[in-house]
Amino acid sequence: MTFSGQQTSFENSIPDSRYSVAEAGDWLSGYAGPTWNFSWVRKSNIFLDRLENMAKPNLTPEQYNHWTAVARFFKGFEYARLVSVFGDVPYFEKEIPAADFDTQYKDRTNRGEVMDHVYDDFVFVLQNMRNDDGVNVLNKYVAASFISRLMLFEGSWQKYHGLDQAKAKKYLELAQSAAEIVMNSGKFSFGSDFKSLFSSQDLNSNKEVILYRKYDASVNVFHAIGSYQNGIEAQAAAPNLKLIKEFICVDGKPFASSTVENASDFPWQI
Repeated sequence: MTFSGQQTSFENSIPDSRYSVAEAGDWLSGYAGPTWNFSWVRKSNIFLDRLENMAKPNLTPEQYNHWTAVARFFKGFEYARLVSVFGDVPYFEKEIPAADFDTQYKDRTNRGEVMDHVYDDFVFVLQNMRNDDGVNVLNKYVAASFISRLMLFEGSWQKYHGLDQAKAKKYLELAQSAAEIVMNSGKFSFGSDFKSLFSSQDLNSNKEVILYRKYDASVNVFHAIGSYQNGIEAQAAAPNLKLIKEFICVDGKPFASSTVENASDFPWQI
């Protein structure tokens, strides 16, 4: 987020607008979140409407609950991201007709009310989404990992800004419960080396990975393998070997005179 010179990630004046009409995932790097864009909220509301009013007679209760959980996950996910950037945002319970401008331009909804809706969505997701719906596809463990992250953020926000402590407790407890779903499943564990995790072309067998993007040249999905994730590309502003050598060892001596084992061993130096 920070580097030498002028900080491009920090705004010095209030912007005229932060809206976007693109359906792609527009990103505000300075806030680590989305632009003012409700297209994915609308998609989720349309999904929920079609499930209820068109598809439900043709689905089993399990299928209906699972796909409702999928739609509610994406709606809660998007609202949690919008709230993290903008605070209060208008909450749309259902699909809004294109000509209903009064509803489209209604006032913002209080942040706490929005996140209570998100909380209810996420509880439903954890209770109804399938544990497994195929390889590298959204399932309960993928959803739970995101839910844990998003609820941790909002719970911490409420707690450490001295706001609603009851909400903070509720959100943080859900963050813990969601994390425990992943942890207690026995499906995932830590242990991969950095390159195996971030530079592998196939992660099906890696137990540290919950969801990933598979790169495949045959369908023109590529990744810059020589990127910072691979550990071999120089960065504009980063610690270098000279800086590392300035640190003293645990015996209080510089590496050149230290008696600590392997004090002079810098395997990455060229």
